Amino acid sequence: MDIELNDNNLTELRPTMFLGLKNLLNLYIERNKMEYLLEEVFCEMPRLQFLYLGTNHLRTVAPGTFITLTYLHLL
Repeated sequence: MDIELNDNNLTELRPTMFLGLKNLLNLYIERNKMEYLLEEVFCEMPRLQFLYLGTNHLRTVAPGTFITLTYLHLL
């Protein structure tokens, strides 16, 4: 399962945005306006393998943001 959120002018990701996506494998969030990532934002996606965050304005990534992503191959 893939989700593409590219080019949506997203400024933040909230943990509640991804509830129930336990089988998500690929998440594309490129070319948005995000400046930070919260620690809990990806915790509902234990099978996520590829996370595409290119061309954002990320300045802050909370410690532990990716700790639950044990299958992550590409960030």
